[in-house]
Amino acid sequence: LAMAVFLIIGALVVGFTFNILLAIFMAIASFVFFSGIKTVNPNEAVVLQMFCKYYGTIYENGLFFVNPLTSGERLSLKRQNFSSEKVRTNDKRGNPIDLGVIVAWKTSNATLAHYNVEGELNEFIKEQVLGIFSEEAPKYYFDINDRDENASAEIVFRRNGNEIAENLKKLLASRVKVLGLEIIDLNFN
Repeated sequence: LAMAVFLIIGALVVGFTFNILLAIFMAIASFVFFSGIKTVNPNEAVVLQMFCKYYGTIYENGLFFVNPLTSGERLSLKRQNFSSEKVRTNDKRGNPIDLGVIVAWKTSNATLAHYNVEGELNEFIKEQVLGIFSEEAPKYYFDINDRDENASAEIVFRRNGNEIAENLKKLLASRVKVLGLEIIDLNFN
């Protein structure tokens, strides 16, 4: 690009038409070349498209030269957390309970996540977590009296919170795995 500017200035001073044409060609060539350079940061992936069709995904960090006609969207591969507000739902008896859910997740397949999830990934995880929690919470008691029949056999939020969280984690993981996302941990707060 600097050489093209130098040739244009020289051509204007001296008046060579060839230098002007060469400078214009060099400016266009440098623009095309530099538009094909993509940088990928650590814990990041770039999903490439050319003319609205999938072209490839770059997972390695570094500086890459790709076809200048491609466009790329960056996706983070870092571990991310979602912490919900307190969600009001009912337990197995119909008693209202307020619980919050904390989920640690990451993108495991950037291509699937890019093409199968519309909008922000964090919002998608939020909707999935709240949906699963609202569906599954009414299957358990929040607290149970030890004098109740089958009290020791029942899974209860207060006594078996980790077991319930593990069940919800497996259910959530099965829903989002096909979308290129991985659930690392799920807990209640």
